[in-house]
Amino acid sequence: MSGLGNAWTAVAKWQRDHGADPAEAFREARASYAQSVAANPSFALNHTNLANLLVTVGDWERQGGKDAGTEYEAAVAGCDRAIALDAAIWQAHLGRAMALEGLGRYEEAVSSGEAARKLVGEAVPMVGEVLKRVRAKMRDGK
Repeated sequence: MSGLGNAWTAVAKWQRDHGADPAEAFREARASYAQSVAANPSFALNHTNLANLLVTVGDWERQGGKDAGTEYEAAVAGCDRAIALDAAIWQAHLGRAMALEGLGRYEEAVSSGEAARKLVGEAVPMVGEVLKRVRAKMRDGK
């Protein structure tokens, strides 16, 4: 089911990036990830996948002028569940950082980003990019 969620997420991102409405594909991805969580709630990566999708949906909604707070809050909660199950999943720490960034909670976002970096070092450039972006927002008062 998680693989299906990944496929729907890829479709949604392609649609978003090519000017099409990704809403239906995002709904399908969310449903697939939610089924994965329900089927195996003790598998941390299921929670991580759903949470990271919610960050993506939140970013898309915000770009469209909508309030994305609900999506970001749900993403933080999902990442927290994943981290409680397996603190070594760097994707959950990074997803949490991006969700907290979306909520404007920059200090917490940096803390979560640093937790991800502690797990992967410099092997995943996106971790450093998120930290740089959040720190710039803190510095600029955004």
